[in-house]
Amino acid sequence: VLKMIDNGVQHSTIQAFKGLENTIILLYDFDDLTSTQMQMLLYVGISRATQELYMVLDKELEPSVKQLIGNNYEKL
Repeated sequence: VLKMIDNGVQHSTIQAFKGLENTIILLYDFDDLTSTQMQMLLYVGISRATQELYMVLDKELEPSVKQLIGNNYEKL
């Protein structure tokens, strides 16, 4: 936490953050999780966190999230 306070909070698009990592990642502002493009962005976003990942999603996306988890759980 102190390192984050010393270095500040960074804000970026997922596309600009590709190939980078950070201790804590907060993802938000997803409208859709069913398209292949959005799932690829989601994968890039969730794979950037080294310690903690937070996602803020609209309640309407809950079925899509459950489906993604169900479809990919065995692949983990």
